[in-house]
Parts: sequence; C-alpha cells; structure tokens
Amino acid sequence: MVHSTPYISDFRSAPPFQPKMPTPPPPPINHTYTYSYTPHLTPYTLPLLTFLTSTTHNPNQTTHIVTGALIFSTQQSHTPRSPELNEGTALGTGALIFHPQSQNKSQPGTETQPPKILLLRRAPTDSFPGHWEAPGGSCDETDASILSGAAREVFEETGLRVSRFVELVGVDEWTVVRGGGVKRVVKFSFLVEVEAEEGKGKLDGAIRLDPAEHDAFVWATEEEVRQGVVVVYGMKMGVRFVGRQRENYLRGFEVVRSLSN
Repeated sequence: MVHSTPYISDFRSAPPFQPKMPTPPPPPINHTYTYSYTPHLTPYTLPLLTFLTSTTHNPNQTTHIVTGALIFSTQQSHTPRSPELNEGTALGTGALIFHPQSQNKSQPGTETQPPKILLLRRAPTDSFPGHWEAPGGSCDETDASILSGAAREVFEETGLRVSRFVELVGVDEWTVVRGGGVKRVVKFSFLVEVEAEEGKGKLDGAIRLDPAEHDAFVWATEEEVRQGVVVVYGMKMGVRFVGRQRENYLRGFEVVRSLSN
C-alpha cells in the first residue's frame, strides 16, 4: 500500500447558501455502516469529539468536519466479456472507486481501461448550482467518526456502500464568517472501496441521486477533469468545480495509478 502525502489547500470561497427543496426521508437513524480501513487511517476512526479536541490530530482547532468521496471506475474489457464485469465491489475515495477486476493483471485476455471518476452535478436549488463534485458532505454529531460520516454521505448521495477506506488523498481547510460567528472547516477526501447494495447488480444501476442535491452524474476521465469538459446524455458540456476541488480529483488519479503499479 502506497501511503502518499495528501494534497492540502486553503479554500475560502463561501457564498450564501440557497434554500433547499424538501428532501426524501433520510435512512433510519439506527442505520449502521460496516467497513474496514488501512492502519494509518486509524485517527479518523476516533469519536468526533475526541478528534476535534485533540491537539495532535486537530492543531488548528477546526470546529466542523467535511468529508469527500472521490469514486473511480477502471473497468476492464474482456475477450470474451466476463459476466462478472462491473458487478460486485469497486475501489474508490471519501470516495475514489474503481472496479477491483482491473487490478488483476495476471488474468489472460484482459485489458485495463483508463480510470474514470464519478462526479455529481449539484441541483439548481442547492448551493453552488450546476457545479460538479465528488460525493461527500458534513459530518453530523450522530456520526461515530469521520470515516463513519464519510460512509453515510456516500450512501445517502449515491446508494453505494463503503466497504474499505484505503488512502487519504486531500485535505482542504477554510473559514466561514456568518452572523458574527466563525467556523473553521476541514475537509478530508479518502480513497475507498465500495459495493452496490445487495441485488442492485452493476454500479451504474445501483447509483441513486437525491434530486434536491444532485440532478445528474457522469464518469469522467482524467483529461476531461483537467480540461473541464464532460459528455452528459450524449452532449458535451463545460464543468465547474467548487473551489480547488479539481486538484484533489487529479491527485486521486495519481493515487489510483500508484496503487496499480
């Protein structure tokens, strides 16, 4: 396992939030998420209050924690095509997700395809309307840990379940001043393994969006992310990212390549 140094940025743009449309009922409050993680990510399994009050893990006295989910797909083309292709589990971050079959270079008749990242388009009624992002969001007080919060956000926004946290890819910090108060926010973006819900089959078929938050999704190549142009419903369109998140996504492609070597 390659333990890379995460990209760190200082993201400060925070325009006023717009009101949201009513959202579907959330998952049951007693919903649990089961996953594993690599040993060096152990600090992110600490209870949220313990993490926030730790001078070792939170030296900047962050008050709010956000997680990111960079999801990658590196599908194989098989000759003949394997019936298991695109089914089952996949590897991704807070979420980078790519199909594990693509890592098996010893299987004859396989060809690894370039990785693609899963991007979601923010709904017109949400903040940053029309911007594209990886799944993720704020940790709640009810989340057992940062990793638990990331797993919850991935499930709520995509319907995919995190099975393993692999690597920390990016750390972003910014400050929000509103109503005389100051929030110090940090965002952690992880590489994770995910799987579709039982009975959902292929990952694309398992992805479900909350229309109050996102209205479209796309699998984008590294070049598409770099150029800011993707193909949605057969049409090319420009892509806008929130702050400097594009750098995290490009860093994710580098991490995925390092893991496949």
